[in-house]
Amino acid sequence: YTYFIVHYHYPGKSSTTGVDTTFTDFIRLNFSPEVTQINSIQNKNDQLLIPRETETYIKSPAGVNTEIVFPFSQISKKLQSQALNQANLKIYAVPDDQTNLKFKLSPPNYLLLINKDSLNGFFERRKMPDNITSFYASFNKTEYSYDFSNIAALINHYKEANNGEIPDLTYYLVPVDITFTTQSYYYGQTYQIPTNFYNLMTPSAVTLSKAFEDFNLKMIFSEF
Repeated sequence: YTYFIVHYHYPGKSSTTGVDTTFTDFIRLNFSPEVTQINSIQNKNDQLLIPRETETYIKSPAGVNTEIVFPFSQISKKLQSQALNQANLKIYAVPDDQTNLKFKLSPPNYLLLINKDSLNGFFERRKMPDNITSFYASFNKTEYSYDFSNIAALINHYKEANNGEIPDLTYYLVPVDITFTTQSYYYGQTYQIPTNFYNLMTPSAVTLSKAFEDFNLKMIFSEF
């Protein structure tokens, strides 16, 4: 679901002391798929869109996404002669005290990794990551990272779809909000599974490191 909170303040007199004071309050506006709505959010992101050698940015709402180009064509021959077992993608963020951002916002809790060509209509049609061509990762506050784990299925999918000649792929990292449902195993332990993905409307921002050791895809192959 999506909601919008408006905080406001107004002057008045205290009901107990009669002294001039300032009152604060907020209004929570809830939206649902049944309510017709027009959302228009504008941001000034010019500085964040300037390409930089060492870092890239993500911001919400309606802000900045990070674009990733996977140069898979460079290893196309290797993918034809060897089997890909694992492809681990882990991306590290830059701690707030090491950034030059004027305003500090909390990093988004979740990032969606999705093909550039698949983003249009993803949220409108209430789609979910299929763990084949799209994935999501949660923010690790201890390591300050997003771990997408094994995305070998993505590479193998596009390899098969292109007769073994996998092309370069352009992907986006998009901040999202997720709702979960809790289920349990027969022995009582509970676990959560995602039920809906939404564009993140809460203000958030994160700086991702582009250093080789912080932003790379580690792959493990085996011989046929």
